[in-house]
Amino acid sequence: MVVCHAVGRTYFFDSLRRFFQGALESAFLSICLLISIRIFHAPNNLKSILVALTWLGGTMAPSLTRLASRSSCQATLLGAVLFMAIGSCFIVASIVHTFLAFLALTTIASICYRAEGSILIGMYAANYDARQRASRLALGLTLSAVLAVAFGQMAGIVLDRDLENYRFLLRAIAACSYACAICLLAIPSPPVHRPTASLRRGYLPFLWNDPIFGRLVLHFCLVGIAYQMMVPIKIEYLANGRYGMDLANGRVMLLGWVVPNLARVCSTQIFGFLFDRIRLIPLRIFNNLLTLAAFLIFFHGKTLPILLLGSVCIGIAMAGSFVFHSLWIAKVAPAERLPAYMSIYLFVTGVRSMLAPLLGYALLAFFSPAGVANVGCFLILISTVGFWRLRREAGIH
Repeated sequence: MVVCHAVGRTYFFDSLRRFFQGALESAFLSICLLISIRIFHAPNNLKSILVALTWLGGTMAPSLTRLASRSSCQATLLGAVLFMAIGSCFIVASIVHTFLAFLALTTIASICYRAEGSILIGMYAANYDARQRASRLALGLTLSAVLAVAFGQMAGIVLDRDLENYRFLLRAIAACSYACAICLLAIPSPPVHRPTASLRRGYLPFLWNDPIFGRLVLHFCLVGIAYQMMVPIKIEYLANGRYGMDLANGRVMLLGWVVPNLARVCSTQIFGFLFDRIRLIPLRIFNNLLTLAAFLIFFHGKTLPILLLGSVCIGIAMAGSFVFHSLWIAKVAPAERLPAYMSIYLFVTGVRSMLAPLLGYALLAFFSPAGVANVGCFLILISTVGFWRLRREAGIH
């Protein structure tokens, strides 16, 4: 009965937390950059720094997780503290008057935001049966995508009416962050695992001391580089007349943001169902091939129906990627190493996410968007071959 109570509370409050978290997703991926352009008139070099620093928190996840593991606090309490810090940063950001102050505050907020995944993964392992984790998480991911789309569109409308409304917008983001903290406080969870003697020296050696885990991280990293270097190239392809498309702003938003996220909303539950019932490697290979097909269709398409089809495929692949990102560690790591392994993965993801857009633009100097997409497809193929060679390894469920 106690277990059922914990499952029910976790499912309800974590799904609600994920819903509010959609506003933060929209904030870090688009709203903060828009404010830096429209309000602070930041130069290009500082804007690129803002985008890169959005992912800095992932690189700090191992250090923050080790620090958290030395406390005896519940994982959800520590997660709530992180969300309270995020909310406070956005409150202060709404009253500062310089871009450097805004940059510093949003950087601190993003560090807290990217670090919460390694701290909270123990909550899912403790409160959910392994056969139901992804199915239960899928509702929250779907709600998060819904609010991310709605909040992003609302932000554009609010700023179009009056640019000074950005202060109200940042306070609304802060309110959503505080709501995330309140939801986490209602969820029971164990403390973050304390480090053993072997872990106190650091988590990164697991990348080579556990070769199966290290190879999995490498193959996830390759497909992640391919996807994230194409995110800005996608907008360049649609909006920049140099590449032959030069679509109106409405169609750029439709194909680049709305359609993929609607496809993600519709398919997240399906991937949650599949993740709980299919072994990790076959499903990851399927998602790799879907991403590859999406790139080929979208970046080699010239007509609106083909571009729509490519956008839908990108959104479906994105749904699978979000499920994998949140839970694949739980399929390969021992319970006592879950926070450590997740923090390592977040570290690699943070480094990858800062470098991938730079790589995409560097390649665009030599190739067309379709050519850059072909490079991404090559990386996905390497990743897929690597996953295929791991399909029979013991300990991968």
